[in-house]
Amino acid sequence: MIHRLQFRSNMTSYLIRNFLLDRKRRNLFIISFLLALTLATIILDYLEAYFHQSSFYISESLLFSWFWMIFFPLLNFQIHFAKQVTSFVTNLLIAVILVAAHLIVYPGLVWLLSKIFYYHTFSYSQTFQFGVISHSLQATLIYGARVFYLSNSKAKQQGGITINEAKEPKSEFLSSLIVTSTNNQKVSIRTEDVYYFSANPPYISIMHKVQKYLHSATLKSLSSELDDRMFVRIHKSFIVNILYVTSYKSRGNGDYDLTLKNGTELRVSRNYASAFKRIFENSHHLTTG
Repeated sequence: MIHRLQFRSNMTSYLIRNFLLDRKRRNLFIISFLLALTLATIILDYLEAYFHQSSFYISESLLFSWFWMIFFPLLNFQIHFAKQVTSFVTNLLIAVILVAAHLIVYPGLVWLLSKIFYYHTFSYSQTFQFGVISHSLQATLIYGARVFYLSNSKAKQQGGITINEAKEPKSEFLSSLIVTSTNNQKVSIRTEDVYYFSANPPYISIMHKVQKYLHSATLKSLSSELDDRMFVRIHKSFIVNILYVTSYKSRGNGDYDLTLKNGTELRVSRNYASAFKRIFENSHHLTTG
């Protein structure tokens, strides 16, 4: 029971960490979250005006809701910088600086936007006081949450609990496949002897040690059954066996080229590059360029 709880906890941390490293998905989540907070702020402003029987101006409410959108660049900076820093104290100091920067930038942005687009220009000092009183806690909680997540993740690693150790027994993963050979015979092969899988709709092409085979499935369905300590998605059209990769090098545009033991070269898409490099570096040493 304890093992299962540890497994679930570490899998959750692993998935969150992968999610945060995927820039496109991370940015989409942050923007959606901030837009939801902006909408909630406007609704709360309306309700407050309604119950106090005072005037409500959506343009002003929208202007002051820009507090939430400032999180987007600053959170991305915090996440990027955290990759370079492992010290809890340093990350905590960065969070404090970001809170202060946020509260300083916010009234400046309100002043600038109101000067350009509004008839009335809002005072920097008054907006600064408003931001400190109304939003200091929110800023502290959001930037601070990232710091404590990093601290918790590091503590688990130091405690000797890793994602590979928390895996369920390997027997739960797909160990063999029934495939079709070039002469239309059905053959059973071991997945660990496969160099890579590639999309070949409506089939999957399987590059095995012996020869090339076909299998009736999709990469998406197959990836959920394979041992992800051995197989990693490197492209929307490829899943590769990490045990057969000898080297990889950068293309200079975010993509990579990897070389397999049989001399085959495959492209690693930038969308999968972070996860690919992390899994390979945890598995064995690679020649990088």
